[in-house]
Amino acid sequence: MKKVTLRFRFIFASAIGALGIGCCDGAITLTIDTIHQTFTWTGSATSDTLELTTESYSPFRLGATDRVGGYGVGGGDSISVVEEVGDRFSSQSPGAVVMVPADGTIHTDLGWIRSPRIGQQVRLAITGNGIAYSYASEVPWIGSPAPLDGVQLYFQYQAGADIINLGSAAGQVVVIPEPSSGMLLLGAGAGLALRRRRR
Repeated sequence: MKKVTLRFRFIFASAIGALGIGCCDGAITLTIDTIHQTFTWTGSATSDTLELTTESYSPFRLGATDRVGGYGVGGGDSISVVEEVGDRFSSQSPGAVVMVPADGTIHTDLGWIRSPRIGQQVRLAITGNGIAYSYASEVPWIGSPAPLDGVQLYFQYQAGADIINLGSAAGQVVVIPEPSSGMLLLGAGAGLALRRRRR
């Protein structure tokens, strides 16, 4: 099925922008535990109400950059998606993580609108299930997840080749241990090794 452009307009977008009000309620967090090699979605977030202006198809996702693709690490259906406004949303293994940590790229596909109609309104509410999912030790980014720590996540949609943020941040990525803590642990380990050699 060919993906064609799907455009939205925010209801009261100009008023929201002028007031500096964020588009999303709540916050969702992706925690990457590099000690136990797991990732977990927790919390929840709700998008603003969107109104479709074309009858074209395009997917929704939760992401940090406009990059498409990356390394998939599983965890599908670890986010529940409820269409609070509208009745044509189909989920697509939401919560499955795709990332390229070196440049802070990370996203999860949420799904798409079936048979979209002009004027149709859509509002999505997402919730993490709080379950820790393991990732394989051979995943190439395991040694350098630090660039993802603190990265903000946005409701996004893909319009043709473009990934467009839908308002302000809906959540963030947290890496355990934090980069500074990891350096302290590394330094402590090196110190112990040197001390043993001197003995």
